[in-house]
Amino acid sequence: MRILASVGALLFVVLVVIEVSMQPTSNERLTFLLLFGGAAALTLALARLLPSQFIHLRSVRHSLALAPLLALAVAAGTVLTSAGLMFLSSHDLRVFIAALGLGVGLAIVLSRALSERLETDLASLAATAGRVAAGDRRVRTGIDRADEIGTVARSVDAMIEQLSAGEEARTRLLASLSHDLRTPLSAMQVAVEALQDGVAEDPRRYLASISNDIGVMAGLVDNLFLLARLEARSVEFEAMPVDLAELADDAAEALGPVAARREVTIDIQARGNTRITGAPGELGRAIRNLLDNALRYAPRHTRVLVTMINGGANVTLQVADQGPGFAPAIRESAFDAFATSDPARTGRHGGTGLGLAIVKGIVEAHNGTLWIGDGPGGSVAFRVPSAQHATPD
Repeated sequence: MRILASVGALLFVVLVVIEVSMQPTSNERLTFLLLFGGAAALTLALARLLPSQFIHLRSVRHSLALAPLLALAVAAGTVLTSAGLMFLSSHDLRVFIAALGLGVGLAIVLSRALSERLETDLASLAATAGRVAAGDRRVRTGIDRADEIGTVARSVDAMIEQLSAGEEARTRLLASLSHDLRTPLSAMQVAVEALQDGVAEDPRRYLASISNDIGVMAGLVDNLFLLARLEARSVEFEAMPVDLAELADDAAEALGPVAARREVTIDIQARGNTRITGAPGELGRAIRNLLDNALRYAPRHTRVLVTMINGGANVTLQVADQGPGFAPAIRESAFDAFATSDPARTGRHGGTGLGLAIVKGIVEAHNGTLWIGDGPGGSVAFRVPSAQHATPD
């Protein structure tokens, strides 16, 4: 429709110009209408048929060369027919044909010059795609253009960056998972061998150790399964009115023995109505994970502060400790699976590095946001819509 409208508008303008400037007779008017109308009809036919044929050409250079040539051919046919109707002299007609031939030749040269860089860049895109398909994640297109080809090139480069980051994350995840499974498996193997060889002085203690290691591995597998479902958004929550302050109290009570053993005080402060609509089980787990993470890093004889503030459209919950906080190197990846402030994964602070990743999945499933707070100490906060504004996905 756009091409039809353009051709129709152009035909109308030409006929109006002829009418105003030449004041043709009725016969001339009919002749011009048939001539220019025929040229317009031919153009529309070519515009409809040729694009489907151009895709079979082996090079974009051929397409760029044929397009102006066809346009010149239509123009030449129209002008030559007009010249014949106007009874130009043979001398003038030969001059016109020579000039037209020169124009065609110059158009070919210009189209080839313009197509060389385009053809080179398209070949670079194809080569880059081939190397990426072969597993090369270091290659880039190297194309710097402001047009659509440049947009495609930048999109391809961004895609390669994402693929590279995804593969690195998968490699780190597998390495971390192998480490976290190897430790309890090794301990279980030692305990089982001791029981088999009859050298275990207290078999019950060895069995309790094996049971504990099995629980650690089962918890790791459960967390991985939950995280995978959260990232795939396949977890169905049963939304209901819930008070974050009550969930925070429950989490503090559950982790009370841990806090007492580490000589850390848990302080909970709520300002305003902290009721939201959400899944109490999952939100409670998110708060426990945040509180557990804070207790791991809080120095002895300090406190972990849990604050909740109603902001009208949302409720913000923050868990802050007086520990070392998040190092700049891990702030951006703190919510990734198996992220840890201990690169060697010595287990000095415990944990598997899945807690904050699960918190992120739960908060985002409730249409909320999660971030690391500024200032001294460790601080993580999330904001979710209040009860009257939203429900979880």
